[in-house]
Amino acid sequence: LSPIKAQEAVLAGIWRVQHFNADGAVIRDTIEVGEVPHMVRHDTFANTDQVLDESYDNNNPEIQNAPSLLFELADKLRSYQTGNEAHIVNLSLLPLSPTDLALLGERMGVGPVTILSRGYGNCRIGSTAKRNGWWIKFYNSQDALILNTIEIVDIPSVAIAAPEDIADSADRLNEIMEMYR
Repeated sequence: LSPIKAQEAVLAGIWRVQHFNADGAVIRDTIEVGEVPHMVRHDTFANTDQVLDESYDNNNPEIQNAPSLLFELADKLRSYQTGNEAHIVNLSLLPLSPTDLALLGERMGVGPVTILSRGYGNCRIGSTAKRNGWWIKFYNSQDALILNTIEIVDIPSVAIAAPEDIADSADRLNEIMEMYR
């Protein structure tokens, strides 16, 4: 799966979806309407597995709390079934060193999908290289990280537009389009 960036428009459930080639050039640019872009639900984890490498350098004093998180995440990834309730690890509340965070990032890996949403503030939702693994970061208006989580779930709830919001967006989009007809 080539890298993909999806950004929700000002209207909830209206998505701009860009597909990139290996050189970072946009090869497809589309607008989709739905709770999430189609490929997010169907293709994000097509070539991934649920096995998380729990190894680490136990002689590195900078590694403090990542090992227990690796164990927890590995267990949840292994046992996750489609439709299960989300398992959320709130990294913001844990004493993690920069080395801990780097180790978690290295083991989870980076997946092909990045979703940018401003529905609940500025939010960056990234798929990981592990099936059903998502890394979610919320930022305040000064672009400072205020919430940092890893979620094991089909699609994070923060990424999904509600049906009533999509209906409102469709009405608003029709109003906008009327001005151009």
